[in-house]
Amino acid sequence: MLSLLTLDEIVVTAVPGYGLHDISKYTKGQQVVYIKHVFVSKIHSVVKPNITAEEIDFLRRLDQMHQYCYFLVYVKNKGTGKYDHAFFMDDAEAIKGLEVQEVTPRLKRLDIISQVIRSVLV
Repeated sequence: MLSLLTLDEIVVTAVPGYGLHDISKYTKGQQVVYIKHVFVSKIHSVVKPNITAEEIDFLRRLDQMHQYCYFLVYVKNKGTGKYDHAFFMDDAEAIKGLEVQEVTPRLKRLDIISQVIRSVLV
């Protein structure tokens, strides 16, 4: 695995593998969280990330080990043109999709998202 970042004792490494895209492993001590990073330009009526068959197999393997992969969906701000807000989906939600009504209250600034990641790994 390629180490990407160390922040507040959190080590972020890319998860390599055929068919796995934009998945990172966040580790602090014995705590581990996998996050797949997804970027969307616009929120449609249903948000459903593209997931490869290999990624679904990876999610199943994690479930068998009682570990999880969350999807962090970055949303482009129309005003700034930047991906400055995001929300989390669990693997089941990502597979079936989320209605826009469920997405809107989850949208958070990126500084809040980083606090959530840190709090999960404490």
